[in-house]
Amino acid sequence: MADKFAGDVVKYMLWGSSSASALVGLEVGGYFFGNYLDTRFGTDPLFKAVLMILGILFSILSLILIYLKLGKTDGK
Repeated sequence: MADKFAGDVVKYMLWGSSSASALVGLEVGGYFFGNYLDTRFGTDPLFKAVLMILGILFSILSLILIYLKLGKTDGK
């Protein structure tokens, strides 16, 4: 019983850290890559804004997929 509880705690900690990295990583990556493209092509807010919005959308999609996987493995 205690081993199952410890395994569940570790599983939830892993899911939480992956969801946090999905939220932060995709948005920050979109900002920096958009900033690089804007500097390269001289279109200041265009690529930065588009890639940040795409980062937010992909992070929401990633969170949905993470929590769907968590729900499927919750009973095991």
